[in-house]
Amino acid sequence: MKILIYDDEQEQCKALAGMIKEQLQGRPVIHYANTLSEAERLMEQTAYSILFIDIELDHNNNGIELAQKIRKSYPAVELVFITGYIKYCEDIFSAEPDALLIKPFTAERVSRVLDILRKKSDKTDRMSITMGKRQLEKIELKNISYIETKYRYMIFYDTNYRQAYRFYDVKMADIADRMPKSFVRCHKSFFVNMEKVLRLERFRFLLMGDIEVPISQKRYSETKRIFFEYIEDTI
Repeated sequence: MKILIYDDEQEQCKALAGMIKEQLQGRPVIHYANTLSEAERLMEQTAYSILFIDIELDHNNNGIELAQKIRKSYPAVELVFITGYIKYCEDIFSAEPDALLIKPFTAERVSRVLDILRKKSDKTDRMSITMGKRQLEKIELKNISYIETKYRYMIFYDTNYRQAYRFYDVKMADIADRMPKSFVRCHKSFFVNMEKVLRLERFRFLLMGDIEVPISQKRYSETKRIFFEYIEDTI
């Protein structure tokens, strides 16, 4: 996962980055910008999953106006406004933000915002994958049976077990914290959609069409627990 923090106060950026890293798994890549030109340059160079943007910026720049432009150019990015001033709360809705983070930053406030983004991701059951400057938006995960990394490629297989998407040099850690609850990481190289599983056997999932997805010995107990909890919740 790639995250950009845009705040004209560098110490605020560092503080927020530290709190995010403490709460997100998968070693998120976090960049921060202190000027408008730097933020625009980074947005052009990198496809971010989340943008934290301060409302009051340097040289009277307006974070809300910038966010409105970002919404049009980068529709897949999740927007979180940062502010210490409640007076802006009515104005932010014009940019359709995903969440609002109030200063001063606290672990509890950051955790709440990240939880909001996770729940929205679970609800939409969609994902965007980034490859340098290229961004593929909104993969419908409900149509994916399993995901595999192989020879530095990440491959998404559809419900007919055909290759639906293929990305070079994307790692499982890049998507781990964005997967919906219907997916379980059963092996270092595999995520499986539990909705598509016929049964769980020792060290493997059996999917329709006699397709097998391995479960590593290291992850077997945890995978088994997650799978049965998922079955109980969906019955």
